[in-house]
Amino acid sequence: MFSTPKTLQAPLKQFMEAGAPIIEDYALHTEDQDMTLCVSVHEKLHKLSELKEVLDYAQAVFDVVQVHRWIYDHAKILHRDISEGNIMWHIRDGRTASRYRYMAQDQHDPATRPPPLYRHELESFLYVLLILTGTNILLEQPTIDAITKEKCYLAPDPESPYRSWLPRSHEFLYHAKRELRKAGRPYAHPSFDVLTEFIHDLQKHLWRGMVAKSEHRERHLYRRTFDESTLGGHWTYANFLKVFDNTGFVRMYPVALHDTV
Repeated sequence: MFSTPKTLQAPLKQFMEAGAPIIEDYALHTEDQDMTLCVSVHEKLHKLSELKEVLDYAQAVFDVVQVHRWIYDHAKILHRDISEGNIMWHIRDGRTASRYRYMAQDQHDPATRPPPLYRHELESFLYVLLILTGTNILLEQPTIDAITKEKCYLAPDPESPYRSWLPRSHEFLYHAKRELRKAGRPYAHPSFDVLTEFIHDLQKHLWRGMVAKSEHRERHLYRRTFDESTLGGHWTYANFLKVFDNTGFVRMYPVALHDTV
């Protein structure tokens, strides 16, 4: 992997070479960062749309959340561009492995947009699952791309309420995501029905945190500290993984360095 001192790969490279945690004050919140094109050579990776089993989609996100957290803990890097298109997978020892890439609600609000936090990226993984299952149909037989010959097990869902989300302004998306709280259980095409409960449980953890934050502000509880990084302890890495406890998914990185974040 090519790396210079100004690329986001630099702290990860430093960690790998030193075999020890790097300095804590790497500028996570620097807005003006030079961008460098980096190329890596590895085994072929596949798009999410090439997965054919419904639980494999949850497994892919479950795996990549753990890899993402390890990189955050040890190299102090936030990805800041998580989406369905940036999650890739390959088969290792007969099971799916993932490699990572939608935006946290409060980062759509230019008036109060906070600096990027780990919890914002965790929220992006929730939207990957929500939009993936809510805008697509999982096909029993794949379509074949005429040029690349790649298989695709996904087809657009014409009934999806989330199709109106793209392309939209930050203001539209901020309010659309707020409306999700009123909707209750999330929409998903029947072919993804088995994942609906997982997504809804994740939403409940996030919404409890959002409500706790609002109540803290509305009641002017300024003398009491509110943990913004975890939305009062509701939206954490541990709670995210716990939602999938009964699936049999393997926890590669079960405990984060900072278990409350």
